[in-house]
Amino acid sequence: MLYYNSLSEANATKDKLFKIISHDIRNPFSSLLSSSEMQLKFLQNRDYEKLEQTSQLINTSAKQIFELTQTLLDWSIAQTDSFKVKAEKLNINDLVEQVVNFCSIQAREKDIEIITDYGSPIYVELDNVMTQIAVRNILINAIKFSYRNSVIRVYVRQFNDFVNIEIVDKGIGMSKQKQQEIFSKAVVAAEYGTERERGSGLGIVISKELIEKQKGKISVESEEGKGSSFTLSFPLS
Repeated sequence: MLYYNSLSEANATKDKLFKIISHDIRNPFSSLLSSSEMQLKFLQNRDYEKLEQTSQLINTSAKQIFELTQTLLDWSIAQTDSFKVKAEKLNINDLVEQVVNFCSIQAREKDIEIITDYGSPIYVELDNVMTQIAVRNILINAIKFSYRNSVIRVYVRQFNDFVNIEIVDKGIGMSKQKQQEIFSKAVVAAEYGTERERGSGLGIVISKELIEKQKGKISVESEEGKGSSFTLSFPLS
């Protein structure tokens, strides 16, 4: 029965990936091509107002393609059994700060402030690439589902024999049912952010797998209309 469930989840994820490739990536590529063709026409006619509009469409399409491609790359890392955990001694505060800096451009586009609270430096044996991907996916998710001009808080704290990375937003939140579904491969569905940003629905699933590869765990507390709090926990030894 366990094997059957694992196989069903694997097939569900495979089907989801085919959908991403055939639909979610193809659509923004089509928009990119048509917008670039229109842009050439508007440039020849010196129609600068429409030129600006098509430039915005091209920018949006390029961002969608980049995010979906990044998701596929992350998923391939999470699914490859031969991809071994390369643990090294890391300052977890520095790692999280790198992720925050990476995501800050996306946050600024919605006038979202990311406030960090790290406390004393904590050193943990972790895989740098896997951990950055896991944290990045959760932070990008928080930005996507937060409202414009809001605040996201990121905490790093030691709790007993674990180091906890907590990402807290005041966005749209989730129902109890949704909280149970978001970590399952079998219930992966595309969703839209507060400003219609499209996501594949795989980011949190990928984070969970990369965290568990390192004997960590992830949990969420959320309430509809009030936001969400994700906690990523890693053992100190």
